[in-house]
Amino acid sequence: MGRIDLYDKIFENFFGTVFTLLILIGSCVFYAFKIEPYRIASNQLYLNEKTSDFIKVVQFSDTHIKADFNYKNLDKVVNYINKQNPDVVVFTGDLYDNYAKYHDDEHIIKELQKINATYDKIAIWESRLRWWSCQTV
Repeated sequence: MGRIDLYDKIFENFFGTVFTLLILIGSCVFYAFKIEPYRIASNQLYLNEKTSDFIKVVQFSDTHIKADFNYKNLDKVVNYINKQNPDVVVFTGDLYDNYAKYHDDEHIIKELQKINATYDKIAIWESRLRWWSCQTV
């Protein structure tokens, strides 16, 4: 194997590795910005399987509302929550992605008011929610 063939092999391996890494990084970025923000997961947990009494609690969080995920997208989340027929709904934070850059309180409050719960709706305060009053929901 000549010296030129060795350099060609190294060159091919290096750029093949770089190309593979770029595809992998691009796929992760695509997932992070185009798939994961719109994903809704649902789990059912039973605290006591020996009784037929139950209460259905729906918990949601990390909506990260911003210009490209606004009240229209939140409407889909609210509809999904309401289809579950919850007894209690608990919101556990991160309503806005960055309230200083984007906030549409009027539409967001209207959407959140559409959430139906038999007993109660609860919001757990956290740093991004200090502006928001639970009384409005």
